[in-house]
Amino acid sequence: MKRLISIIAVCAACAANAQTDSLLSQSMNDFSLSAYRQVAAVKSGANFIFSPLSVNMAMRMAEAGAQGKTLEEMAAVVSRYESQSAANENIARLMSSFADEGDYKLKLVNAAWLQQKYNLRSDYVDIVRNKFGADVRNVDFVKNKNRKKAVLAINKWVSQSTNGMIKQLVSDESLSCTTRLVLTNAIYFKCNWQSQFRSSNNVTLKFKQIDGKAVETTYMKQTEHYKYFECADYQIISLPYSTDRFQMVFMMPAAQCFDSIESSINVDFLKDAMSKMEEEQVSVTIPKFKMETDVDFTSLLQQMGVVEAFGNNADFTAMTKKNDLKITQVLHKAVIEVEEKGTEAAAATAVIMGLKSAHMPQLKRFFADHPFIYFIWDSENELMLFAGRYVKVP
Repeated sequence: MKRLISIIAVCAACAANAQTDSLLSQSMNDFSLSAYRQVAAVKSGANFIFSPLSVNMAMRMAEAGAQGKTLEEMAAVVSRYESQSAANENIARLMSSFADEGDYKLKLVNAAWLQQKYNLRSDYVDIVRNKFGADVRNVDFVKNKNRKKAVLAINKWVSQSTNGMIKQLVSDESLSCTTRLVLTNAIYFKCNWQSQFRSSNNVTLKFKQIDGKAVETTYMKQTEHYKYFECADYQIISLPYSTDRFQMVFMMPAAQCFDSIESSINVDFLKDAMSKMEEEQVSVTIPKFKMETDVDFTSLLQQMGVVEAFGNNADFTAMTKKNDLKITQVLHKAVIEVEEKGTEAAAATAVIMGLKSAHMPQLKRFFADHPFIYFIWDSENELMLFAGRYVKVP
């Protein structure tokens, strides 16, 4: 019987300060939107937030230990265009560039929780430590009393790594006496807007939910220069944070186009839409919100094409000589809070907008009073860090 690996992906927000390999951003962004479509399908009619980067990072740690068909399937979904050695090097460069800087807080961390006296290959441990920057910690999953301590230790690490935004990820039910390895990733981001909203400008207005109901909620309002584009099918706007690296991108499809755009959105479509944005003076009205989402990615990843890794034919012999491991669960939780000062969330990205041109066109309006999709984007790395949608008042 295969023993279990639990892959944990924890979210709170992230970014980087150095240009990473284009294949890394391409593969991660393709994964991000494939994962978005899967989450949207299972969260029908609901709000959600998740970090595709966090899920991808944790799965890459598992992929580094895979061989044969297991590796082929994981690589096709997770790392896509990169060779495994190149992927590991790209991850190392990305990890080395994550740090607090100036007026934003940023953390991206990994860890491996290993059953005591269970042996992993030394070269795999070196990859996890040196490329992913992961601490490898020995715990006991076998004895019930000690397994409870392991649950507490993992959740304490998660809480500390996310500044208390996520206090529990694993439970007694998600681990068992057959667990041998848990791989975790945590991301935390906090940054103020470049142009903060004034609470005195807040208004209570109705939001037209995806179920057709109109529900009152609190909106933040201001008129500023933003990168903006509109067409018959959608509006898109970028709200920059106080560092020129990150932006929060809101895409609001026309009511009749929401389902078709969401179900078909891909990287080329998103980049094309973002490339059309130009600096405009825009009257922005967006909801003030906080949301939290739990996603079990176990079945979603299988639908995306990672199948063998979850079964008894799994081959993780690049990780251990025993060939007795399989993935049993992939758990994920994300939190985001968008308010007047800025964002604290499972993910974030921003771009600073410049001044608009001298002529004064008609004032544009971005009034997010019906369902919209949002992304947190690292423009320097062209990397999607988190994705979500707002379709009803939380």
